[in-house]
Amino acid sequence: TNQGFLAPFDYYSIDDINSKKLKKSSTGDYTANSMDQAVSKKIYGHIVENYKKLAKGMQAVVFTYSIESAKKIASEFNTAGYSAVELDGSTDKNERERIVQNFKNKKTTILVNVNLFTEGVDLPDVDCVIMARPTQSLALYLQFSMRCLNPKPGKKAIIIGHVANWKTFGLPNSDRDWKS
Repeated sequence: TNQGFLAPFDYYSIDDINSKKLKKSSTGDYTANSMDQAVSKKIYGHIVENYKKLAKGMQAVVFTYSIESAKKIASEFNTAGYSAVELDGSTDKNERERIVQNFKNKKTTILVNVNLFTEGVDLPDVDCVIMARPTQSLALYLQFSMRCLNPKPGKKAIIIGHVANWKTFGLPNSDRDWKS
């Protein structure tokens, strides 16, 4: 950040999750069913409220854990008057490209996604990330967080966590021992 490679950021958290209900899968991350059980259904309203309070109007990407939750979150944003679109692995490739282009052209404000946009996509104008997906993967957490940290003059990124990932991993810019 001090050298200009990452934008400065503010990190906000409300823990809409009962982490005791999270169960690991054979991959080491949480199962979809346990995430659905652990995440409070109040999260849908909280996500929109916190976006309005902390990042209103910013280009945002929401990371969530299921197609159902992504559709619900996008619907809540659209009902509140924001242009939001849900994308997931089943979204047609051409449709996905059109949606991403609309986001880049600022015709869409919020992209709500399931297991997309962690790597291999260029979204330079993302100013806000909203985490609605718990993870046990440091790499995934950092990919979520870093999505909004592309620097530009005067930018201060906003990260809004709803699932307590920071309790496991610290902040995105925390010092880490990469040797162990």
